[in-house]
Amino acid sequence: MKRFTPLLLTIIIACTVGFKIATCQQKSLATTLLASPTVTDQLNGLTLLKQSSFDELQEQLVSVVHTRTESAKVAQQMLVQRAFQEGRITDLQEIGIDSDLHEAAMWWNSEIQNSKEIVINIQKHHSPWIAKLLAWYPSMHDPATYPELIELPVRDRDGSVLLSVLAIHHFGSQSIESLIQEWEQDYDLERQKASALLSALGNLPQPKISTQNESLTIIQAIITEEDFSLAWRTLHRNDGSIDPDVALAAMIVNQERFLPILIDSAKKNLWTHPEHPIIIAKAFYGDVANRIPFTLLENKDSRQKWWSLFACGLLQEER
Repeated sequence: MKRFTPLLLTIIIACTVGFKIATCQQKSLATTLLASPTVTDQLNGLTLLKQSSFDELQEQLVSVVHTRTESAKVAQQMLVQRAFQEGRITDLQEIGIDSDLHEAAMWWNSEIQNSKEIVINIQKHHSPWIAKLLAWYPSMHDPATYPELIELPVRDRDGSVLLSVLAIHHFGSQSIESLIQEWEQDYDLERQKASALLSALGNLPQPKISTQNESLTIIQAIITEEDFSLAWRTLHRNDGSIDPDVALAAMIVNQERFLPILIDSAKKNLWTHPEHPIIIAKAFYGDVANRIPFTLLENKDSRQKWWSLFACGLLQEER
């Protein structure tokens, strides 16, 4: 065995040297790409730096961070995520990243997140959408039970079924499968649409619904074909607002690609009802969303901060 030691040592040295050369070449290529005026090149350069340390990122990204481009946004997110990993959040101040992102990073790093249970004190209200919202928030009133939820009208104020679907999925059990089978045979379009979305959320086969309704056909195509491009093309209504049901289908099909769109569209106030994207965030990323103070959801301006904190919390969780 001893006679092989020099050979093994040579191989180890060669591999080490080769790795260092490859790393240097990768960093050199990243530097070249980041210096390009093309955003696509810059984004490719950022991809090459994903494993770099905070100090290395800080050195490499100086030329990109302060530009108002998509690559600047990604660069800042990379810096914040690495700062969380290495305990360097306080060093972000020297870099001059976006003030909202920096403030959010400091908030998550301060360990003063909201730990008290916020209790919503509302008057008794007969609107079904209120009962569906209470499925996600502690309240002075008991939330609707599963049997009560499925008896409520499925249609929301804007014609979507998102609140019903997520509330039923949140409270549901094995009986959801029988509910799906019942609703797929229903003549009510909203119940048919809800059955398709509930099936997708539960990783169940899509209902066999014969329909000429364009909205339902699109949602089923997005789900069955995992067609994110179709989701993107049909995401906006004629008035420019987001179609909540298409958004939910897109989220089910590809969370990684749709999440930035969800956050961006919510911050731009493109949702007819701002609680819809918030409930999506709670349904898919409750471990982050539920740690942010409910009081920030009470008005338009503070909701912007809620979304900034949510986006930064995902970076902390390395998502």
